[in-house]
Amino acid sequence: MQAASGGRARPVGEAGLRRARRTTVRTVGWSSRGAAQEPESRASRRLTMPVAGARSIPNVRSRSRLLLGGRVMRPSLSGAQLRGKTGPGPSPGTPGAPGTAMYPSQQQVRPAGAFVAQGVVPAERGPSPKSALGVVTYSGQGPALWLSSCHGGAGASTLAALLPACGSAGRYWPVPVPQGRSRVLLVARGHASGLLAAQAAMRQWAARGLPSVQLLGLAVVADAPGKRPKPLADLLQLITGGVPRVWDLPWVEGFRLGEPPNAVKLPAAYSRLIRDMAGAISAGPDN
Repeated sequence: MQAASGGRARPVGEAGLRRARRTTVRTVGWSSRGAAQEPESRASRRLTMPVAGARSIPNVRSRSRLLLGGRVMRPSLSGAQLRGKTGPGPSPGTPGAPGTAMYPSQQQVRPAGAFVAQGVVPAERGPSPKSALGVVTYSGQGPALWLSSCHGGAGASTLAALLPACGSAGRYWPVPVPQGRSRVLLVARGHASGLLAAQAAMRQWAARGLPSVQLLGLAVVADAPGKRPKPLADLLQLITGGVPRVWDLPWVEGFRLGEPPNAVKLPAAYSRLIRDMAGAISAGPDN
């Protein structure tokens, strides 16, 4: 190898090559204009000596070391490896695995008799005659009152925020196993599709395919302000003949505007529903 000096090329020996390899740069600070660099001193070379077990990146820049607080930092895992996309990860049940506690003291012990969901039966495989409701089984102590939606957007979650000791079962019949009884209040909107969905759910319950369910009645939530049209009023009267009781709940503008249910001035029909549900809970099952 030759190096130019004073316009003439002169040979460079092995010692010169070794000196060239030892010439590195050290990052001393960062600014908005980029990284400032200066020749590496003897003291900095001592700080940047390779550590046991450290891996270097196989390129020219791997000869420099990143100094942070006087320590040599190893490259961290990529984001994909942290998310478990690539590379081996912890097996289930080991510390650090998703869904497991890091230490045994952090593992939650479920108390005896606690509520545990067991299984879900979709609506198309539910008891005949079919409805939009499936069946969910559970063990342990469930809510004193369940609200089951006859269809999506029925308003069961809003009513659940108003009623004490209540839980929303979604579009499912909650069935305790191996034994027990669940109190259920069906919830539907007052439009035609909502009333027909409520009719199908009530027919399903009346067929005695759900002996563990105690149906308290049907809560019909108005779908619009004002008086109910006569065709819908006639349909409501027709389908409610086989239900124990019906609560006709008027339109509440505050619910539409997203106000908290407990901060809205409720009509008398809602207060009556709250009072009746509290009485049914205190009376015990089958009363």
